[in-house]
Amino acid sequence: MQLSYNEPLPSPFSYHDSVSQSPELPHAKALVELEMTRLSADIRRKPSWWTKCRDQDILNKWRTEAIVQAKLMRESHVDYVLKELDGYANLRDEESGAEVSCYDRIWQSDRLVPPSLRDRLIAGAKKLEDVPEEDKDWHPRSEKQVLDLVHPSLYPLVYGRTLSYPEDSSDRDPATLAAHLSPPPAFSWRNDAYFMSQRFQWLPTDFKVSEDGKSVKSESYINNLHPVEHAKLHNSIEDLIAAYIPLFERTLTDSIPDNHAIPTRIEGTHEYEEEGYPGSPDYEDFSDDDKYDEAHEEWKENRPLIMPDVKASGYEPGTLEKRKIQYSLGGRTIQVIVKLANIHLTPENPKYPGGSWHVEGMKNEAIAVSGIYYYDEYNITESRLAFRTAVNAPSYEQDDYDGVKAAWGMTRDDPCVNELGSVVTCQDRCIAFPNIYQHCVSPLELADKSKPGHRKIIALFLVDPAIHRPSTTIVPPQQKEWHASGISANPVLKAAFDKLSPEIIDHIDSMIEGTMTRVEAEAYRLELMDERKAFVASNDEMFFMAPFNISNHHINMSDLSQSPPPASASAGTKRKSTARASSSKRAKTSQDPFAETKNAIQTVLASPESFSLPTGDSEYRKLVVSIAQYAKSLEGSVAVAGSTAKAAPPPKTPEQVAAEAERVTNQINRGVTKLMAWKPSCKNGSAKYSFDGVCPDPRVFGKALGLDGPPDFKAKKYTKEEFEDLVGEISKDIRYDTLYLTSPVNLRYNPSTGEYKVSGSYGKAVR
Repeated sequence: MQLSYNEPLPSPFSYHDSVSQSPELPHAKALVELEMTRLSADIRRKPSWWTKCRDQDILNKWRTEAIVQAKLMRESHVDYVLKELDGYANLRDEESGAEVSCYDRIWQSDRLVPPSLRDRLIAGAKKLEDVPEEDKDWHPRSEKQVLDLVHPSLYPLVYGRTLSYPEDSSDRDPATLAAHLSPPPAFSWRNDAYFMSQRFQWLPTDFKVSEDGKSVKSESYINNLHPVEHAKLHNSIEDLIAAYIPLFERTLTDSIPDNHAIPTRIEGTHEYEEEGYPGSPDYEDFSDDDKYDEAHEEWKENRPLIMPDVKASGYEPGTLEKRKIQYSLGGRTIQVIVKLANIHLTPENPKYPGGSWHVEGMKNEAIAVSGIYYYDEYNITESRLAFRTAVNAPSYEQDDYDGVKAAWGMTRDDPCVNELGSVVTCQDRCIAFPNIYQHCVSPLELADKSKPGHRKIIALFLVDPAIHRPSTTIVPPQQKEWHASGISANPVLKAAFDKLSPEIIDHIDSMIEGTMTRVEAEAYRLELMDERKAFVASNDEMFFMAPFNISNHHINMSDLSQSPPPASASAGTKRKSTARASSSKRAKTSQDPFAETKNAIQTVLASPESFSLPTGDSEYRKLVVSIAQYAKSLEGSVAVAGSTAKAAPPPKTPEQVAAEAERVTNQINRGVTKLMAWKPSCKNGSAKYSFDGVCPDPRVFGKALGLDGPPDFKAKKYTKEEFEDLVGEISKDIRYDTLYLTSPVNLRYNPSTGEYKVSGSYGKAVR
């Protein structure tokens, strides 16, 4: 077995479009397999399950209960789960109590932390809690329910302000402080830039792990935990991280793609029974389209569905626990971001509403694994931590809506996501899970509404060991009050400073570089929180909630960008569809319309005192006009960037914008026309269509809609006539009739991603 691994692990900080199959994402699980994982998790919540699963009498009892309660599972599914329990028992570590939790890659233990260490952690945290009420740090916008003891959003790394020592030097002389840290480069491809903050980064601490992985020592301070006043708690956190090494290593190991730690219990996809069921109706047997379509739809709806089943070989012993590579942290320096927080409930405020679905941090932090230790609770109801993951779309036949819904629980535009289950977050429980999973805290409340209650946690966010981030090793403390407390703790310095006037002391404080006041830090925290809230929403939309497009008509702009405009026709006249018009012409290489202008500007900047002016009024006028057009184009680019929070699109001339807008309207016309297939509902009514496309430049999309700039809306309804004025008349010939749009048109546009959706209904013309 390979023991060393130093490649970045799968990350939630990337784009997922649900159409292409991402190698970093698991395949969607069928509903029956998700039911199997829930059955397995329920059994593994039983006391001593790892010994009971090897008692045949108990297994028989579990089997009977499971079959009675099953919704989709058959006996073969239940038998597979029961045989697989032996593999989970083999994965369990008796010494640490580490075992697979509610789903694969998630690990837990209820005895990872010895009672003596728990007592030390409680005592250390109490010192942070026992402060005057005005000094308590209630988390902003938490209605005084969440008390932050140590939180990475306070005094974070602020790009352009935070100072650091050189990475490659051990010299900690203040004179060697480097310039302000800069943000990492943002990626220009697709939408990757939104994963990277250009303002903030949580500060991790570097911890050196012993060769045997049994002890851990920090190499610097823990951000927001005073290294002198809270030295005992600092040491206890080191011991907690050492205790967590077994959970971290197992979660990291299971996150390595080549280990295939998520079992494939169900092979293939759903099918339809063919034996004993007649084949598809023969088109030649029908005199007109209506009767054929009705017969075909009836045949599709009544086909017997065969749900996907477990592998024919069943569970093969030894496969669940097999790993090619073991991730070892022994002898390595790891980076961990530490957080301590309490939830406090009172009779006046007895209910905590729960959290939102999210991952920890952004690409700046590169968090690979989250560890949460629930070390103290009192008078609260049961709470859970739920998990879900983005998945690759399942395989399916074109337009097989009913089958996909029955087998996979997905229909058109549903998110490509699997709910993985939840774990009870009880006292003494330690959990570790990969950051590729989103998690969500469930609501909780007081058990006895007449007295207060609380829950206290320590969170350890492990940075991907293959990725290094700026840490407290090179960033000196930014807390200005720490410097003042250091002076107070030194009798000689305190005596000297007591003789100085307040004005002189303030002047000395202002000369300390790289620090910030508490008021400044709290302002930065609010800005960071707003940024992360916006990121969570975008991360949901672009990664975890990517829509499932069951139709094969999900068309990108490039598919139809070279198509000619549709032929116009009057409302009552049949016309041939242009769907087969040639689109094989190669796109011409785009030329920069401002190349000469840019060269002229560079010449001016290079020699501002001696550049040559054009000769003649016409040439001079031409230069001024081109610079004005370039400036106007840049203004549009900056406006788009400001409204969409993404990199500014390249400058374009009005002619370029108009040409691209025409291609968009052609794309919409052809795309909607292509979707207008005859359906039985069209005979006396209408059918629905929904067309998806992409136009990355909001200026172009605004022009396509007849606007003077980017759209200032995300959704709008057009009348049929208004819409066809923009994109051209839309109709489609069928054998004995013509289909037209029959309803207002709904348009949705996301300026951040460029994705748009056009939907409505179509049918025969109303006579």
